[in-house]
Amino acid sequence: MIIRKANPNDASDIAKAIVSAGGHFLPWLFGRNYRKIIYESALSENCSFSWINADVCEISDAENPDSSKIAGVVISYASEREHEMDKGMSDVLRKYFGFFSLFSFIRKAQKAVKYFPKPKDSYYILAIAVFEEYKGRGIAGKLMGWIESRARSSGYKSLMLEVEGYNHSAIRSYQKFGFHKHGEVPLKLFSRKLARESKHKNPSMWLLKKEM
Repeated sequence: MIIRKANPNDASDIAKAIVSAGGHFLPWLFGRNYRKIIYESALSENCSFSWINADVCEISDAENPDSSKIAGVVISYASEREHEMDKGMSDVLRKYFGFFSLFSFIRKAQKAVKYFPKPKDSYYILAIAVFEEYKGRGIAGKLMGWIESRARSSGYKSLMLEVEGYNHSAIRSYQKFGFHKHGEVPLKLFSRKLARESKHKNPSMWLLKKEM
């Protein structure tokens, strides 16, 4: 098992991980073409979902020891780069959105920034996912430790991430890694339709933080 920086050839696995971790947010944010948009974003070099921001965990293929498969992905970057990432995403979206749809996306993205402000001395984990067939091997913990070590050595004071408040298993896992609840926003503030589609009573998004 090794953890390494991603490269453009990993874009398909990066997109798969983002979709796995994205819950109801991705269709709401990007519309029906969200899978294509995520894949193109993963291939891009200047947006939040880019391979440049990704690290992957590789495991040797049991049937072919000379090859390996990606078992998990983490996407992260310094919080101070958040606005830079948004501009890169707009370039990808112009292929799919008209003017008014692009304006709608920008408003949605601005809501996320407004409700979940992040200190400039924090390091943001956009997504972390372990593929189903590799769960239970401690991969998420190794990816989290990898990112924490990078953030700490670069002088950042905390790690931050967002999670759906009703995703209790994920929250318990993050708490084991040392994260605590730093903020909560009802989903209906983002979109009443999004809140209804979650099929949970009073659904919300949590902002989690780990001091380092």
